[in-house]
Amino acid sequence: MGFLKFIKELIRNNDIDEEELIEEDYIAEEDILEKDEEGTTIQTKEIKEEIENIESIEIINKSLEKNLSDEEIDELILKEIYEVISSYDDFEKVKISARKAAINIGTKYIDYLPNYLNLKISRLPVFREKYTEPEEWKLVVENTVLMIIYNYKEYGVPLLQKIGQKNNNLYIKVTNLLCKLANENIKTDEIIDSIMENIMAFNDETKISILGCMSQIKGNNKAIGLIQHFYKSFIKKGDADKSLKVLKYLINAAERFTQGHLQFLKDLALGSKTINLEKITVLEENEPKLITLNNINEDLKVDAAITYYMLDNSDKEINNTLYYLRDYSLDKSLREKINKILTK
Repeated sequence: MGFLKFIKELIRNNDIDEEELIEEDYIAEEDILEKDEEGTTIQTKEIKEEIENIESIEIINKSLEKNLSDEEIDELILKEIYEVISSYDDFEKVKISARKAAINIGTKYIDYLPNYLNLKISRLPVFREKYTEPEEWKLVVENTVLMIIYNYKEYGVPLLQKIGQKNNNLYIKVTNLLCKLANENIKTDEIIDSIMENIMAFNDETKISILGCMSQIKGNNKAIGLIQHFYKSFIKKGDADKSLKVLKYLINAAERFTQGHLQFLKDLALGSKTINLEKITVLEENEPKLITLNNINEDLKVDAAITYYMLDNSDKEINNTLYYLRDYSLDKSLREKINKILTK
């Protein structure tokens, strides 16, 4: 489907007044509708392809037989971006259309895509009612471009890494996509090594977000080792909140837990401010055995108790804590949440 035909299809599917497009000088009136010999509007059929079939197609370039001009490249990429945005609310359709976009643009023009993260892409009239705020539209375009690059799979890895290095605001998004690829066994070691090289440059909150992305890489010793390193580091600093967050990521990445993990969760849930590290983790020689935890509050205790219960529902002290909160907490939403967990 050509670019102009694509715009026309968007108009039909969203009941947009064709005159609005004419006023905006996007396309001419004669390009909006196709007619058959009897003057009846031709309705283009939407072709739905299964994700499995789309993903089995290798990235090719349909324009290898000729070199496109800059204007033609821009038209091609814009068409594909708008195509993905048109199905933005349906994740399954987005996956299909983003994969098709990568195939249609091809590896030949992949390096042009980052430019569209910064360019002001026009909000076509068909999108204006849905995306009224400029920042919202910018976010949609940003996510769309990154999703298309992600669908280049191994071909997109260097480009995603370059985007993350040049734009700190996109680093977490890019890292999330890279970790998804790593979990698909696409350049796994390269991706993890790159993250390990860069992670120390960030503050603790950003580090934790990066570790959350890495928890998608299941059963990988490098990823598990890095997450475990920061888990132990935060515990030894006595930071209860950060330790709990990273422990969850560690369990997700390893897909298992230890008695030491359960002990730490129980200590938090019961509000123990002083904990014995020997019961929680392996210590180096001359490291202190006892540590004082900071910033333990009620929300953290509840979070730890629920996490413990989801892993092991046989501990009487944890169970009694949750039953008490279910019956007597002043927070109605918390009572309802715990009741759902206990009755599963």
